[in-house]
Amino acid sequence: MLDWLLDAFAVLGEAEFHFVGGYRLEEVVARYPNIYFSVNPEWKRSGAVGSLLSAPLDTGRAAYVCYADTVFSPEVVSALEADTTDIALCIDRQWRVRYEGRSAEDLARAEKISVHSDGSMELGRRIDPAVADGELVGVFRFSAHAVMAVKELGRELADSDFGRGDMPSLFSRLASRGLSVGMVENPGRWAELNAPQDLARFVLGTKAETLERLRPLVQASRIGEQICFTADDWRRDGGAVIAATQQKFGATSVVVRSSAQSEDGWAASNAGGYESVLNVPAQDTARITEAVGRVIASYGRGDPQDQVLVQAMLRGVLLSGVAFTRTLTHGAPYYVINYDDSSSRTDSVTSGNGRRLRTLFVQRSCRSGVDRLDPRIAAVLDAIAELEDLVGHTSLDIEFALDRDGVVHVLQLRPIAVRHGLSNVSDEHVESALAQAAAWFAGARERGSRLLGERMLFGVMSDWNPAEIVGTKPRRLAMSLYRHLITDEVWATQRADYGYRDVRPCPLIVNFAGHPYVDIRASFNSFVPAALDEGLATRLVEHYLQRLAQRPELHDKVEFEVAFTCLTFDFEERARERLGPAGFSAADMAALGSALREVTRQGMARIESDYAVIAELDRRHEQLLQRRLAPLDLAFELFEDCRRFGTLPFAHLARSAFVAVSLLRSLERVGVTTGQDTSAFLASLASVTRAFEIDGSRVHAGALGRDAFTARYGHLRPGTYEITSDAYADDPQRYLEPMIKPHASAGQPYAWSPEARVRIETLLHQHGLEPDVDAFERFLRRAIEGREYAKFMFSRNLSAGLTALASAGAHYGLDREAVSHLDIADLYKLRVGAHPTDVAGWLAARAEEGAAEHELTRAIELPPLIAEAGDFTCFERPASEPNFVSQGRVAAEVAVLADGEASTSVELKGKVVAIPRADPGYDWLFAHGIGGLVTQYGGANSHMAIRAAELGLPAAIGVGEALFERLAAARLIVLDCAVRRIEIQA
Repeated sequence: MLDWLLDAFAVLGEAEFHFVGGYRLEEVVARYPNIYFSVNPEWKRSGAVGSLLSAPLDTGRAAYVCYADTVFSPEVVSALEADTTDIALCIDRQWRVRYEGRSAEDLARAEKISVHSDGSMELGRRIDPAVADGELVGVFRFSAHAVMAVKELGRELADSDFGRGDMPSLFSRLASRGLSVGMVENPGRWAELNAPQDLARFVLGTKAETLERLRPLVQASRIGEQICFTADDWRRDGGAVIAATQQKFGATSVVVRSSAQSEDGWAASNAGGYESVLNVPAQDTARITEAVGRVIASYGRGDPQDQVLVQAMLRGVLLSGVAFTRTLTHGAPYYVINYDDSSSRTDSVTSGNGRRLRTLFVQRSCRSGVDRLDPRIAAVLDAIAELEDLVGHTSLDIEFALDRDGVVHVLQLRPIAVRHGLSNVSDEHVESALAQAAAWFAGARERGSRLLGERMLFGVMSDWNPAEIVGTKPRRLAMSLYRHLITDEVWATQRADYGYRDVRPCPLIVNFAGHPYVDIRASFNSFVPAALDEGLATRLVEHYLQRLAQRPELHDKVEFEVAFTCLTFDFEERARERLGPAGFSAADMAALGSALREVTRQGMARIESDYAVIAELDRRHEQLLQRRLAPLDLAFELFEDCRRFGTLPFAHLARSAFVAVSLLRSLERVGVTTGQDTSAFLASLASVTRAFEIDGSRVHAGALGRDAFTARYGHLRPGTYEITSDAYADDPQRYLEPMIKPHASAGQPYAWSPEARVRIETLLHQHGLEPDVDAFERFLRRAIEGREYAKFMFSRNLSAGLTALASAGAHYGLDREAVSHLDIADLYKLRVGAHPTDVAGWLAARAEEGAAEHELTRAIELPPLIAEAGDFTCFERPASEPNFVSQGRVAAEVAVLADGEASTSVELKGKVVAIPRADPGYDWLFAHGIGGLVTQYGGANSHMAIRAAELGLPAAIGVGEALFERLAAARLIVLDCAVRRIEIQA
């Protein structure tokens, strides 16, 4: 506030400034050493008059008095200076609509003026707003004569309550003594801080106005000089505008930018809606004329007062970008800095053409953490913080550039024109949740003391991919079910049964501020063959952790690029390449290979027994549905069977499928087969999805009834664990009807060539694996098909259980949304009687608590990999390397579907569909003839990756948050899997 007041009074030239205060006065003194200060010892009780009398008033000259919670433009001061009365007041006759949504209470509290027909005036707060003529702007001019009168009043009334009065009461007393009072109409901007955004609304105008207002005040950054003119100015005398531009900027080049009335506003930014022309030679009249014409033409019909802004082009740009001082989606307290440090351009971020952009998230209270990511950004953060102070607003969109001299240039500043919905989440809530998560992280090593390895790493994609299955910000029910059915115990049981180390009772997933993270140390421990001795096992885990810490971009590819989890035909070569430089001996690698051979052999041998357990699940499922159980009892019976007979054999088959795909790909790497061979093999599989298509064709032909079709596939749902997501049977028109069409057929048969079979048999013999090529091929097919089949089968129990929970919730007055915010443990208490008497009220309260927790989780941003406590508050969002599938290429429009969305209102045929997660519940997409697929999350061995490979569909799985956001905002992209490239065309 003082900065703006000092700037406004600078129009007077040499002036002496006095600040009268009391509350935290020492802080103001420390910050402003070049002005004078007076103490009002009665500041808690006195009014404005008491503070005025505490100042060293000089009767030999005029004095200007203003409130400390009011700001105004220099034009207001100039108008008061020109007035010749004893007391000059500034009146705002637009006071009722000075800012949006002004309350009746605030109107009543305002210092108002009413002018009577005889010319007399009444001043004060008690004037009825309905008859008031205006509001007093909180700045006044006293002539030397008036200053003397004020001091006399102070002496005369020293023992009274005079000092507790307000300024209107002082004016009335002075007027009664014959001093003249004059009024000037408010000639400029002003604001009194009654609403949080008042100061920002005072500062922020058009792009040009905002920059010019801030230019003389900024110290941590630089705002270039400008020429600003309106479209009307240009039409009336464009020559004068060009002359002024050429005189100011000389021989340099300029940027001609839009500054329309309809952009950079509070309701809408209109970002990118209008033209800007870069690198225009200032002395080239024709080029200037063309550039201005292009900018004005981009306004369309426009407003004659739409402006054009001309500034000098920046040189020596080191990096440039855009910073948001809160997250766009939720308004959470993060600086989000998206920048280009490779092209030397200033528009690569705003234009969407940047190819190597970086994105930093810095929690507002931990700015110093940016030094470990990119020390250059510290200067940018200092500039941003100063702008927030000057503007009085913490939701800003700032375009900036940093030059090679370390100077931050502010190119644009506007409010973030998004009405954030998470009003119940305060900055303090976010900070507290992050501090709690960091504290848990600090003690994680001791809690996992039975595990090998010292380093702690947590990720969202490295094992059992929670980001893919339940998302990075799941609701309570989905997360608790996923933990109960798989990641608390089943995951570790499967690894131990398969021949790996037994890490029970260690859970795989931990919770950081509502975000599920894989304990990567536990994961790596569980991938060490049990046969290895403790020393080698420890060294392997330490190596895996160190490699991932050094190469965090591999966090979603740990089984391909970090850990060795099964034997492949090129194991020796890959082990020498990765383990040799890390100090592992030939004996170490031989021991690891031998142990992995046994794990792989065991996995190949157990396929049929795992299928048998799934068959038992199928039998028990039908029996359960025939029993007359209460919905809650039915749900828990279904979940328990799902855990015992569904997710455990599924985990085994999924592990076997990984082994199978790894062996299949290693045949490519050793030159026995080609990528086309692998694609043809996968396309020949009898998958559940292909059966889905064939059955849809049978329905179309009348060979299968719709009811039977729905009964067979109706349990599928986008968001397998999410109760708010409809099952296919809930909306068959949307999910199932598109599958009912002709001409679906089984995959084309595929067989290896005789030469390939001989070479494969030789490899099997050399590596001590299944010597029968036919048995090996059967394993590959059964394992890869089994993974999808097992998930299809266990999800029947899961889906039916969710439907039963919805019924149970409805019994207690809870809809699906409310039930989604309950923990499965809450519902289990109902079965054992461990709940309060008022069950409905207790469940509703727990659901409200869960909803509030989820709201906070959605606001918090975290990185995909956490390696140290600082990662909770400051991190770089990685530009993840996508997992490309198939050899295909497609150039097509993009269609974006939100998480769980199954909209067919948008035409999907031929388009590249972008979805958040590689969730198998999105299988229905393939019935729409899509041209390609992009997922934000998902691994190279995920369901959707395999399905895309079967279909030969161009796909990029797990592109990461940063790239996904860019693709989702694009209209047309080229997805070229053969050369592993995604290119945004428009």
